[in-house]
Amino acid sequence: MTWKISLSLYGICISPVIFAALDTFTSNRAKLTTQLAYGYSIENLYVQLVLIFIKGVLYSTIYPTCPTIVAFLLCLFCQRICDQVRSLTLSIEKCSPKQFTFSFQSNILNQKRRIDDALFLLQRVFYFPSFLICAASFCSCCTIVTWISRGFDHSVELATMLILFLNFFICGVSLLACLWTAGGLPVELEAFNEEFHKKAQLRLLVNARTDGIDFEKHLSERPVFVLTGCDIIHFKRGVILNLAAAILTYTLLILKM
Repeated sequence: MTWKISLSLYGICISPVIFAALDTFTSNRAKLTTQLAYGYSIENLYVQLVLIFIKGVLYSTIYPTCPTIVAFLLCLFCQRICDQVRSLTLSIEKCSPKQFTFSFQSNILNQKRRIDDALFLLQRVFYFPSFLICAASFCSCCTIVTWISRGFDHSVELATMLILFLNFFICGVSLLACLWTAGGLPVELEAFNEEFHKKAQLRLLVNARTDGIDFEKHLSERPVFVLTGCDIIHFKRGVILNLAAAILTYTLLILKM
């Protein structure tokens, strides 16, 4: 992994500690401790801090850290597959029409077949989790935006505002990263198909032969792969604007109620 990816992973893993540390700075520490202790009142300050910190780490690990890690893995796998498809596209682009022989095309399609197998496994593993991640992130963003629009005033504590903004940042970035990275798969696959078709047509024009026409038909007959979540969410980059519009629409509807 590059240093940017490693830094992102470290930031995700340390986020529960940040959430828990912000919880300990609340002025309603005694009330929060009573809630976390299932109704038992605790007067000792140090016990309150330890209880709030430990429970805060546990709750923040469950959400939003765990879904964010799953989204991170999904984005990482999609990015690796996009890099492989882009590498095949570049190899076709650098190849001259005369070198675009039957054996070269067969080798390219064999590598493409392995990528298709990886995409199939990726879809099977993240078919349901990707839907839950996007649904949870979308609901969290709508809730936080509505709360900020309706309940934001000077009486709100700084720690509470930081927790909400940090939660909104994590959920928003997780949702955008999934849609953008997974949405890059059909873009790269479409570019691969177009480059393959273009090179095959150039070879036919140069050599006036049809040794690669079957491969071209094979690619054109297959639809471009699009990662889905429960067949409800289709990971395309155009969905980002739709989700942003949906968040603003729901926020305005709630404000009018």
